[in-house]
Amino acid sequence: MLTRILAIALIVSIAPSAHAGITGLGFGIHGGLISNYDNPPLEQGLNDAFQDSIDFSFSKDMTNIGAHLIIGTLRVIEFDVNLDYIWKSQAVYQDVELRYSVFAATAAIRKSFSIGILSPYAGAGLGLYRSAYSLKSENYIIVLPSDETKLGYLLKGGLELNIPMFPLTPYAEFKYNHVKTSDDAIKFYQIIAGLTLNLP
Repeated sequence: MLTRILAIALIVSIAPSAHAGITGLGFGIHGGLISNYDNPPLEQGLNDAFQDSIDFSFSKDMTNIGAHLIIGTLRVIEFDVNLDYIWKSQAVYQDVELRYSVFAATAAIRKSFSIGILSPYAGAGLGLYRSAYSLKSENYIIVLPSDETKLGYLLKGGLELNIPMFPLTPYAEFKYNHVKTSDDAIKFYQIIAGLTLNLP
């Protein structure tokens, strides 16, 4: 239900801005950490395989790199498009190594507020999330969730540093992601920092 509401809001906001014109454009790169990665199907598959025979702790922290595009319209709202690759490799037991990753393509509407050179902002959006899993093992048979691409939603907040006459804008952002899979929901937080090159 929430994803439908966000989709309608995104369409309604884009329609008038198409006539208003673009007043700002920028692109850049970012990186950071994923925390509290919650993937119940993956945890269940590992627990079923080892049946508590080893002391395995599923890591919920991952690495994130990505690129983004910022589109401003009338300085009222902005749109941002993000491509993110998130991954983790973890030794499970002896010769067993697990690798899990998420590729995310997201689009969001955000509203910023200028306070001198600082611009805090908040936004919401939708995305496609590709979850993939692989395992290296010769002695164990472990059933992992199937790779799949699902629609999800996000909520975000951040802070930009706008330095006069400087084309690069550094920023920090916190983002909550919620992805509904065929078995259960995958949820995680992104804590990232990046640079945006503002085009003239």
